[in-house]
Amino acid sequence: MSSSAHVGTGSRRKAGVLAVLVIVSMGGLAACSSSSDTTTHSLVIGTAMTPAEMGRSGSSTVAPDGVTCPQYMPTDILSAEQAVVEFDRGRVCLAYVTVRPGTPVSWHNTDDIEHRVTLQTESGGEVAQLVVPAGGTVQKSLPDAGIYRFKLSSTPSFTGTVEVKAP
Repeated sequence: MSSSAHVGTGSRRKAGVLAVLVIVSMGGLAACSSSSDTTTHSLVIGTAMTPAEMGRSGSSTVAPDGVTCPQYMPTDILSAEQAVVEFDRGRVCLAYVTVRPGTPVSWHNTDDIEHRVTLQTESGGEVAQLVVPAGGTVQKSLPDAGIYRFKLSSTPSFTGTVEVKAP
């Protein structure tokens, strides 16, 4: 076991658990692969992060296949250029997006088949069904502040969040 993956006892153990929880909550699921009957999820963790690094905005993770996934804190208000959820059957980059009312959020399908995005209110009411063609991008602006959930047909077990914050 490498020193970067080793978690000691006591406070180091608590810090290691916290780091894993933060990475997962920030969309740290960096690589997924699936076969015909099973799905395997791999959490890619490079080196331990300090609390200061965990709070750094605008960083990114790189999956083993070289794909870079931008990372933002949920408190970061993203521009339309930053608010892009990129996905395929094995990956979702940007699981939590925070924007101002009216800022468009884009869903970019990097897969070779069409997928659907279902956008819902926090209570489960449907806001929109977006069809995203293979290699295509679809945008949706949300005019009202609130928490919205999105589901992707490419990854049925995944639920992402769009938070619209009033200025």
